[in-house]
Amino acid sequence: MEEKNNLFSLERKFGLCPFLCSDEHGLRKCPKFFRFKRKCSPEDYYKDSPIENDLLGYCAAGVCVFVGNKYLFLKEMRDGKIKYNFPGGGRETVQTELLLRMENIYETAASEFAEEIGDLAEGGHNSSFITEVQKKIISLECKIIWCSRIKYALVLVQIDDKVASTLIPAKIVDKNAEAICFEWVDFNKKVRSRDFHSFVLPSIQKILDVQYLTTNKSHTKR
Repeated sequence: MEEKNNLFSLERKFGLCPFLCSDEHGLRKCPKFFRFKRKCSPEDYYKDSPIENDLLGYCAAGVCVFVGNKYLFLKEMRDGKIKYNFPGGGRETVQTELLLRMENIYETAASEFAEEIGDLAEGGHNSSFITEVQKKIISLECKIIWCSRIKYALVLVQIDDKVASTLIPAKIVDKNAEAICFEWVDFNKKVRSRDFHSFVLPSIQKILDVQYLTTNKSHTKR
């Protein structure tokens, strides 16, 4: 299966190994890729950029878009219950003009974001909102939250109200969409942990910790 990423002009090759192994398997099931996974950081962190070993061995990436205290989530059906989740997905192989290679964190994040939000938004995968978010992702200026347990990198993308206002729900949702809809969640209001997918909870806690520290610093300066 192939998917064209318009921003990068790369083709994602699902189920294809970039190491050209004789066995038929995708990147994340390749024994050669396991060597990179084993070297990933065992600790969670919040940094300006990923640690080098995590760039090589990460398995999935997501995107946390926020404006003020409002954060963009997908609403998905999980085990018969609706749960909030960040847009994102698994790392794949990509085809360049010269070779097959592993995606990097920013390519995975941008591609998965366009796919999942694009299925639900007016304008589809090439909407102005998605394009603006993707530009910020590939600027390499976004901070990263690393979740060591699942080898997952969350790219934090701050936008302004003007960009946020361009995200409009599609009148007709793609029947193959993985999520039900998207929603802005205000962290200033009470949120219940049981409403969120379990694997995003450590990232949310890290976001709240950073938010708390930032608020305290601003108050101290005054």
